[in-house]
Amino acid sequence: MNNPKYKQTFVTIVLSCLAVYAHAESNTAANPHGLIGLNAEAAKQYTGRGAKVGVLDSGFFHEHPLFNQKKLHTVKFTLTNPQGKQETFDPSVYEIEQEEDDKGQKRDVYSSHGGQVAGIIGAKPLPGYGYAGGVAQNADLYTASYEAHDASTDLPDELSTSLLLGQSPSIRYARTALAAALEKTAANNLLAINNSWNEDSDSNTARELDGKYRQTATQSRNNPLVGALQKAAGNGTLLVFSAGNESKKQPGALAALPRWLPGLEKQYLSVVAVDSQAKLASYSNHCGVSKNWCVAAPGDLTVLSVEGAETKTKQHTFAEQNGTSYAAPVVTGSLALLKERFNYFTPTQIRDTLLTTATDLGPKGIDEQYGWGLVNAGKALNGPARLLNDETYTVSRNDVWSNTLTAEHTLTKQGSGTLTLAGQNNRIKNISVEAGKLALNGATSADRVTNRAGLAAVGLTVNRRFQSDAGSTLEITGKQGITLQGSGATAQLAGNLAVNENLMQNARAGTTLAEVLTLKNGATYQGGFDQLAAGPLLEKLGLRQDVYFTDNGISVKANENKPFADTQAGAGAQSGLAALNRLRDSKQALRRGIYNSWLQQAVETGNLQNLHYHIGNGIYADNLESLRNRAAGRLNGLGGRLGDYRLLADGGTGVWLEQEHQQHKSRRTDHREQVGTAARHSGLGIAYKVGQNALLAGSLTRIRAETDRAQASSHTRQTELGLALRYMPQPAGWFADISGQAARIAYRQNRRFNNQLLGSGSNSGRLLGGGIRGGYRFENNGWQAEPHIGLQALHLSMKGLNENGELATATAPFKQTDVNLATGLRVKKTFSAGSWHITPHAGFSYIRRLNGGKTTIRSTLSGITVDSTAAAGGKNQTASDLGITVEKSKWFASAAFGRSTPGNSKANHWQAKIGLTF
Repeated sequence: MNNPKYKQTFVTIVLSCLAVYAHAESNTAANPHGLIGLNAEAAKQYTGRGAKVGVLDSGFFHEHPLFNQKKLHTVKFTLTNPQGKQETFDPSVYEIEQEEDDKGQKRDVYSSHGGQVAGIIGAKPLPGYGYAGGVAQNADLYTASYEAHDASTDLPDELSTSLLLGQSPSIRYARTALAAALEKTAANNLLAINNSWNEDSDSNTARELDGKYRQTATQSRNNPLVGALQKAAGNGTLLVFSAGNESKKQPGALAALPRWLPGLEKQYLSVVAVDSQAKLASYSNHCGVSKNWCVAAPGDLTVLSVEGAETKTKQHTFAEQNGTSYAAPVVTGSLALLKERFNYFTPTQIRDTLLTTATDLGPKGIDEQYGWGLVNAGKALNGPARLLNDETYTVSRNDVWSNTLTAEHTLTKQGSGTLTLAGQNNRIKNISVEAGKLALNGATSADRVTNRAGLAAVGLTVNRRFQSDAGSTLEITGKQGITLQGSGATAQLAGNLAVNENLMQNARAGTTLAEVLTLKNGATYQGGFDQLAAGPLLEKLGLRQDVYFTDNGISVKANENKPFADTQAGAGAQSGLAALNRLRDSKQALRRGIYNSWLQQAVETGNLQNLHYHIGNGIYADNLESLRNRAAGRLNGLGGRLGDYRLLADGGTGVWLEQEHQQHKSRRTDHREQVGTAARHSGLGIAYKVGQNALLAGSLTRIRAETDRAQASSHTRQTELGLALRYMPQPAGWFADISGQAARIAYRQNRRFNNQLLGSGSNSGRLLGGGIRGGYRFENNGWQAEPHIGLQALHLSMKGLNENGELATATAPFKQTDVNLATGLRVKKTFSAGSWHITPHAGFSYIRRLNGGKTTIRSTLSGITVDSTAAAGGKNQTASDLGITVEKSKWFASAAFGRSTPGNSKANHWQAKIGLTF
């Protein structure tokens, strides 16, 4: 292994009690800080506190006063050598070796390579001498020696050329010692281990290097050193190796090991040395095959040293040294700084940050001479410049990366803190925000962005897909938020939207605060937002925010903070208008669709487009009212049928088929609230004379009703069974009727606005009714008249009506019991001609609802209450009809035309039936 030679000129300082400075030829030390971009401010702020690094070497001098003893930790262990003797490896012991001077004279010196390396990482400064101290002065240093201090023999001379390949007992023992030192050191859960040792390189080409080491490296199961390196890397420890000092174009084999064992690469660093001019030092090997994990660092440095071995004293001094051995700890110390700065980074992320922020030297890009370039610790402290893999960062505190970031990989943000990317022109292939917040403060381009937590954006360009999930927050921090570009590019929106208050300064009504999403070149979007964050500053200015969704994108505008109004609207439309005003602050306003399009026009032009007349569920209220009125009229008509079959013979029966059509229309002058219903009745009836005094009649009817209202329609299907019984003591005189009906109802409706569906839904229900009435039958000269009066009870029960659609309503189950007063008069006269009998008739009825008025329902729309009242109907219902019946033998046929006025509406109807008696 190679320990670089000392220069001939020493600068010697005797330090006594950390207070006495010695003087040498120069009072300016060679520090690495300037070359690696570590200015005084950064060096003061970041000192490696909390980072633990190891130094595996030989020749330590822990008593040097510039070592922080509280940060210095020794790793001791014992091994049994090939001769069977137990040896102790203790880095705290000062080792003495012999050195030959220029004249060939040998003298005792302290072995000091390990101490010099350790000082470059963690020594304290000595400002009076100009010595800046170690790169990471507060890092915890774990030192381990690969040479036993009580060894019976020296390390073999061939070790520097045969460390990996040699098979002699002494070399194999040396590998075992290195492996043990590695394992013992790595057991302390270190960030990195500095290895300023290597096998000497004799290769200038990758082919030469591969030919010598590939097979040994790939078949290294029995090599304890390689196994120890793999184990340390597998546990997350970074391994920093000096490239070597043979001036070769390929590094020493230990620095090249990931070439043959790729699993090591993410934890590996190879280091070449540069001189004070940032040129590759003449002695340094090149990065060569290790270029992808190689950086350059200063190798000509002032280092700590110790003298006095010849006199058995310890004079702690400085010395000038050079070599890749001294460049490597500059890198290791820089890693410690990054560990303090980015305590949430994994070791690999720290390594990659150091690599990607290096200052490019030599040919552009990663090259075989300098690798990634010269370590730039100052830049690295500002965050990574590239991502070399898909990376997840768990950030539990707020942090800012100010370097421009380039990544053809995925950046995943986790943790509760906010990570801000402040670099300009970032290019990140994929971004995923899983927790906390990611703030993109500079222009950023990405293919895919997924936001499941918090994303702040300005100048973000997305080329393929943008997705914000429910529960996430998208904050726009600049005028231009997100640009989605490219055919096939899509955005799927959900979650919350916020506009930074800085964009609201000096806003006026009509000001566009931000372009949230801009579409280009065929890009599209879907969805919307669930909530828009409040803007207190706008509120103070009497303004509010509205989000505009268009074919070209999404923007947020400042508008006057006042509700929409229509003083001419009735109660139902006012309720709808109140709902529209409340919807302005709901998620319905935060997505593309009917409401948002209406909102934009209402704000910009003041045209409400009558949506407040159509937003409620008036069509349903109209149908419920129609069901109530129709049921009352049909129940009243059941008794009228009894009089038609009074003259049946005892035990006689009449059966018939009937068809009825009703055309109903409200009498409102405002066309926006007019309603019309067309109902068709098809039925089968039967009457049976029970003796002389009783008559029983029944019917089974199918009713189809179609209702139309401005921007709404409905369909009602009703199957009804009716029964009536009349008791009449005499053919003329008093009578009493009992009637009842039961019906099943199926209902569906559609509400529209400008030919777009607001909501559609269906439900079902039932109708039960009963009545009792009394009357008197008058007969005179063939004329017959039946006045009557009675009471009805009707119960309508409908299930809840829950629509589907953009502006769907939900209406609770409806239950209503009506008590009605029913009166009427029926007059007819029969004319006979042979076997033909013709009976014209006329009728009039009046029904008064004794409890309640028109149908009113309460629906909810996006949690907002909307009240709707039927446009037609009311408490009073009158009806009149004229008809004629023709009989011949057992057959009969009839037709009638009538008119009714239920409340403030009018209806026309005609009826036809045909039947026979037997």
